[in-house]
Amino acid sequence: MTPSPLLHSNVKAGLGVTSKDSRSWFNFNCAVLALRLLTCLWLYWCYQHYELLLQRPPETFIQVNAFLKAIMPVLPDPIVFGVIAGLAALLNLLQLVKRRTYILLQLAQSLCLLWLNVPQWSYGAISHVNHTFLLAHLFLVFIPSGSSRPDKYLNKSVSLFYTGILATYTLAAFWKVPSVLYKIFTASPDVHWLHPHGALYNAIISHRSIDAVFGMEKLYLSFPLFWQVSFVVMVSLQCISIFAAFRLPLRPWFGLLLVLFHTVNIIAFKIYFAVAIFTIICLFFPYDVLFLKKSDYQPEPTVNASGNGITNFKKRRERLWQKYSYLVGLLYLPGLNTLARLWEAIQRKRTH
Repeated sequence: MTPSPLLHSNVKAGLGVTSKDSRSWFNFNCAVLALRLLTCLWLYWCYQHYELLLQRPPETFIQVNAFLKAIMPVLPDPIVFGVIAGLAALLNLLQLVKRRTYILLQLAQSLCLLWLNVPQWSYGAISHVNHTFLLAHLFLVFIPSGSSRPDKYLNKSVSLFYTGILATYTLAAFWKVPSVLYKIFTASPDVHWLHPHGALYNAIISHRSIDAVFGMEKLYLSFPLFWQVSFVVMVSLQCISIFAAFRLPLRPWFGLLLVLFHTVNIIAFKIYFAVAIFTIICLFFPYDVLFLKKSDYQPEPTVNASGNGITNFKKRRERLWQKYSYLVGLLYLPGLNTLARLWEAIQRKRTH
């Protein structure tokens, strides 16, 4: 196979590297290119937003911790902000044109992007705005994308890259669970997400925070059970989202899940994480489906050398993966193979 016109990488599996590893490496390199294109747009948006901030009274620029105050005590001068934005754009374009990630250039770019985003975390409050975008750039420092072909080290690096991205959602879910349970068991008067009015109160607060008119009380009061069940389902999926970092078939599905999560938050609760949506699309899109031929895929082994621990479910799952690819990605959800082992053990006991 000839190298992809998009990349320097070759997706043929190397020594000790499976087809999934090669496809993961291909997708990652495409994701880096897409992220750099998104960064060009982000820098333009960032400067436009900065010009709006210049219209605010200077005394409203309040940092809430010593770190932010040290790196940006006041809203910077337009020349300074423009120079840093221009440097970030230059570093980004250079690596985009070269289709490679250079450690020192990427580190400098990450620091520039972090500094440019500080005004979003100022004015008396710190939010999660752009955290996914900034973390993606930071984690790129540790992966030399654009290499000719993957090896075991690069494959593990890619998995750790996605671990860092998905860990933010898993940890956010783990934080919500004990918080809600504590309020329930202590009969706290505080409203939580499982409270019948939980969705309504969160919607009112988020609407008021951006001075948006709120007139949809019936949407939240008429279907309280819907919001409660949705919360439980979403938190459960977020808790296990980190497992998708190590399972290529699952990544697009959890990418879609997170996009839907942020989209619902925007529509229903006015929580605008638009940059996170575009970042997730860039990082989790299955580019191999579009740019690789089926003949380029290497068949995956369905059993290991001894055959130990391989269930019939796992064999069927691999055959379905070879035939249907990401359409059967949900079969790689954590726990399904363990349940299959238990079921097969029960069946063996019944037959004996």
